[in-house]
Amino acid sequence: MTDQTFLFQMPIDEFKDFLNSAIEEVVNKTLAAVKQPEPEYLTIDQLRDYLPQNPAKQTVYQWVHFKQVPYHKRGKSVLFKRSEIDQWISETRRTTSAEAERRVNNG
Repeated sequence: MTDQTFLFQMPIDEFKDFLNSAIEEVVNKTLAAVKQPEPEYLTIDQLRDYLPQNPAKQTVYQWVHFKQVPYHKRGKSVLFKRSEIDQWISETRRTTSAEAERRVNNG
């Protein structure tokens, strides 16, 4: 009689591979479920990647120069607060022609 009790018969190497696969799967699912917090402030390059149209760097600098986009200065760095950018995007939304027509018809 041995000290080990098995519920099924499987070669030890196969069992190790099975166990490693199961552990790896659980770890990968756990890591995928844990979202990394997004930075509260974006650099110019991060803002360019964040915006759907991926504007040129010079375009963003022009927006800053003409105060067309909300921004913060830290020394020489220009930073953009994500929540302010989200609000800015929603405020600059254009009305579609269908929406405008409904407004006219509904008074």
